[in-house]
Amino acid sequence: MANLRARWLRNHMTPQEVKLWVHLRYFKEQGFHFRRQAPIGPLIVDFAEKTRRLVIEVDGSQHGFPGGAAVIASITAALSGPTPPVTLRVTPSPPGGEG
Repeated sequence: MANLRARWLRNHMTPQEVKLWVHLRYFKEQGFHFRRQAPIGPLIVDFAEKTRRLVIEVDGSQHGFPGGAAVIASITAALSGPTPPVTLRVTPSPPGGEG
């Protein structure tokens, strides 16, 4: 089911996601492989580079401003650092939104 939802999301990307995707594709020349709308467990993340354990979520129109170049600089810095250990834990929210 997650794969069907991920496929739908890939075909209906927001303008901000499309803009970032264009930039992320250039990282392939450096040996990095980003996936868009990637299922990871029960979640679907906007972008993921699995060998470096990097997940990127795009959250709206603020990414369309010219100052958004800092996003690419942050991604470059994250990719050039050490690979973090696996610590992913998904904890469901308590029923009724408590907690």
